[in-house]
Amino acid sequence: MKVLCADCNRACCMEINSPPFGGSLDPEVLALPPDVRQDYERGMDGREFAGWPDGVPCFWLEDGRCRHYAHRPAVCRNFRPGSLGCLDWRKRHLLVEGLAP
Repeated sequence: MKVLCADCNRACCMEINSPPFGGSLDPEVLALPPDVRQDYERGMDGREFAGWPDGVPCFWLEDGRCRHYAHRPAVCRNFRPGSLGCLDWRKRHLLVEGLAP
C-alpha cells in the first residue's frame, strides 16, 4: 500500500498541541530565525495560558499546512509516510481503510 501525505489531512499534526521541539532552550529552537522563534515562543505561551489542552492541532498547522515548514523540528522532517507512526496516526483518524483505531 502506497501512503502519501496529500491524502491524510495531516493526521500527525492534529493532536500534538505544538511543534515537537524540546523546549525553548532546544538547539533547534535557538537556531530558528528570530521571527519564527518569536512565533514559536508566542504559541507556547498561548498554549500554557490555555492549560495545554489535549487533542488540539499543532499551532503551526494552518490551512492543512505547516506555517514554518522549512523550520519544522527534526522529528517532523524525519517522520515518513507509511511508517508505523504514520499508520498509527491514520488509524486514529480512520484514514487507513480496513484498520480500526
